[in-house]
Amino acid sequence: MSGSVAEAVGDSRPIGRPTIYNEAVATAICWHLSEGLSLRAIEMKEGMPDYRTIVRWVMEDRGGFRAQYARARELQGDWYADRVGELSEEVLINPKDSNAYRVAGDLMKWQAAVRKPRVYGERQQVEHTGGIDVAFTIAGLPETPKLAVSVPDAQLTD
Repeated sequence: MSGSVAEAVGDSRPIGRPTIYNEAVATAICWHLSEGLSLRAIEMKEGMPDYRTIVRWVMEDRGGFRAQYARARELQGDWYADRVGELSEEVLINPKDSNAYRVAGDLMKWQAAVRKPRVYGERQQVEHTGGIDVAFTIAGLPETPKLAVSVPDAQLTD
């Protein structure tokens, strides 16, 4: 006896979650992401594709989904930052759990920094070591010698 239960009852629809890209579903996924939900939480919602399908849509850039997804992840950083502010208000109401709030706040700050590093990440400073060589050429004069100036590190500071 070959065949599936669906064939036995005359149902030819595919079994399981839909995997065909749908712009309305993609937009709903991005809204859920921007509101702080994880892909695992989204896949549990009715009518949503599974985790692997969503990741495949991103990797294949179905319908320009990669840029929409990236923007939703950035907005998720804003959500986490807002949530840290809410936690600080909650700890004033219930100070007994202040350590739990601190841990949750630290994790949310980290999430915000990862999602939107230019806004919530630690400021990074780049330091240059070495000298700078600058060459000048006077335009319009035939065979003008190049003037070179070398500036040592000690003179580069403000």
